[in-house]
Formats: sequence, C-alpha cells, structure tokens
Amino acid sequence: MELLTAYEGDAFPPLDDPRGQLLAVTAVHPMRESAVRALLTRAGMDMALAQELVDSGELRKIEHGGEVFYIRHLHRN
Repeated sequence: MELLTAYEGDAFPPLDDPRGQLLAVTAVHPMRESAVRALLTRAGMDMALAQELVDSGELRKIEHGGEVFYIRHLHRN
C-alpha cells in the first residue's frame, strides 16, 4: 500500500487516449486542476475535454483547501 501524504505532482505521461487516462486516474484519486491541464496540454488538448466530462456527469469538479480537483463520478445503478 502506498499512502499519498503530499502533492504527487503533474508528471502523468500522455497516452493515446487522454479521455480514458483522465477517467482512469480520477477513479483512483482526485487530480488537481493543474495536473489535468498539464496532462491535456501534453496530449495536444485543452480543458474543454475536462469540462465535457463534467457536463456529462463522468467527472466532478470540486474545491477543497483553495484548490480545484477533478474526481471520477462513479454512478450507481
């Protein structure tokens, strides 16, 4: 088990599917807005994808401690 006690940084490597990567990472732990922006920039995209995922209900955008985070919204049936 690894315990995250400090900011993990923005070093998420870009993959062929930034949408899938963003959903996979945020299913495990929240991502700071700066990390989401960095990941999307490295993939040649902008924050429109993150907003699209928020609008569709797949991601949630929350504020905590003065920072904005994105978390995966896991739907229950």
